Amino acid sequence: MRGQALDGAVLAGADASRSRAVRARIELLSSPRHRERLADSIDGLVAAAGGPVSRVRVVPAREPVLANARGLHDLAQLLRAPAPVAPRGLAALTSLLSDGTGPVFHGDAVTLGERIDEVSSALASGRARACASPGAAVVHGTSLRLRDGRWVHLRHDSA
Repeated sequence: MRGQALDGAVLAGADASRSRAVRARIELLSSPRHRERLADSIDGLVAAAGGPVSRVRVVPAREPVLANARGLHDLAQLLRAPAPVAPRGLAALTSLLSDGTGPVFHGDAVTLGERIDEVSSALASGRARACASPGAAVVHGTSLRLRDGRWVHLRHDSA
């Protein structure tokens, strides 16, 4: 299976204990090196949106990315923090950053903001499950306090 298909399996909640390929993908997604690459990609995305237009490379949708620069930088900060994040969130972020037809490249600010919120919630659910991470505390099972004092409110998925 290829990375995109495996990310789809992770997003769908595939049981890693039943698939070596899914387990390997989760390990790759969760690795510090991959997390740093994703954070660097986010930084590059925002820089490209604020830079000159290029005819040689694919550039993100300028207005939506710049309007959501703070949320994107928050995601990068979350990735660079040592606390665990959910593999499902990492797969969702990988998809968001690589989908040339998605809101990063062909969307509006509201749609991109909604996707960033979804990814942020999915990433933070890994912190809620880990619970032992220093500097983070789960309150009432639905909110997470980050090291910088901000709160992330987790969504409950019915699936």
